[in-house]
Amino acid sequence: MTQIRIEAPGARPRTMTPLASPQRARIPSLVYRVRADAGRIERQGLGAETRVRVPLDGPVDVNWRCAYRLVQLDSTGYFRYRLDLESPVVSFSVRGTDGTLAASLGQLDAFLELVNAKANGG
Repeated sequence: MTQIRIEAPGARPRTMTPLASPQRARIPSLVYRVRADAGRIERQGLGAETRVRVPLDGPVDVNWRCAYRLVQLDSTGYFRYRLDLESPVVSFSVRGTDGTLAASLGQLDAFLELVNAKANGG
């Protein structure tokens, strides 16, 4: 353990041990593992289209939201996914069959992996 020597004018020198070193006092950083919660998907039919709302599971904070936006700007294929401003929900529209929905959810999963990597500093 590191010790610190304190020498003040008019007092005898003292040696002290700090309560915590800077390395041990650091707070571990948050690791983002945000995922789509497929069990709580909401669908709303709009004629030929279906509006899909997918709740997210994991820490959706300001840092993660910034990473979300940066990944969208880097990869224009993800602009169809809209992150709700007030809640951790992504919405998008699909046309056609459940196969189209499954493909869109697969693409959303890939997008969220990129966002998590960016939010984690990658």
